[in-house]
Amino acid sequence: MAVSVIPALTSALYEATTDALPDTNVSLGKNVTDDPGDYLMIGLDDPDEEWASFASATRTWETVGIDADVREEGDIPCFAFSWNGDSDVAQARDAVFGIAEALGAVVRDNPNLGLIQVSWALYASDLDCQYALDDDGVKMRLPLSIHFVALI
Repeated sequence: MAVSVIPALTSALYEATTDALPDTNVSLGKNVTDDPGDYLMIGLDDPDEEWASFASATRTWETVGIDADVREEGDIPCFAFSWNGDSDVAQARDAVFGIAEALGAVVRDNPNLGLIQVSWALYASDLDCQYALDDDGVKMRLPLSIHFVALI
């Protein structure tokens, strides 16, 4: 029995979003770069922190005995980021919200991401879109979250 569904779920999420966002740099965890572009970082709550949250979950026993089941419910933080290298705020805004829409579509279209242990995953996120404008252009960031329930 797996200790957690988090490794399989984050890998499935990475593969599905890589396919859904062919022009976006998708990574597991922090993607450190000096290059403008669009990015989706799966398993990252804040790229500016040294220690970032990759995922969190609570686990409860559903049954007892030799074939005991554990219910795992948690969140996988994700981070959309766009840096366009000029002063086009609307372009950066549209890019991060486009990434958010693609991430939402991935889990709407396949709520268990092909994993039999996962009951469902859904895009469930508060929105706090932030931007910075300097000599390097506009940088826009949008923290996101995937909520999941699994039976292991």
